[in-house]
Amino acid sequence: MTDNCPKTRLPSGTSVIPFDTMASVPRPVRELKGFTKIELEPGEERAAVFDINEDMLRFTGADDVYRAEEGMFTVYIGNDSTTENEAKFELV
Repeated sequence: MTDNCPKTRLPSGTSVIPFDTMASVPRPVRELKGFTKIELEPGEERAAVFDINEDMLRFTGADDVYRAEEGMFTVYIGNDSTTENEAKFELV
């Protein structure tokens, strides 16, 4: 699965942190999955686009099987882990 996050104007140091709200085992509330550094001049804006694939969503379940589970995911994109800029997608 490949899903693009919405194009968002972001300064350098942006990050994407997806998490599953209904996993079969406890998961981190936020987990860094990637980042990009964007050089911007004062007043300049540029889009940051991230591809999220199924491998990025995998974890080891209670049965010791490494897999991605279907469900809704929330992606946060911003300067740091406290951002509230979010998008949602479903892995089917």
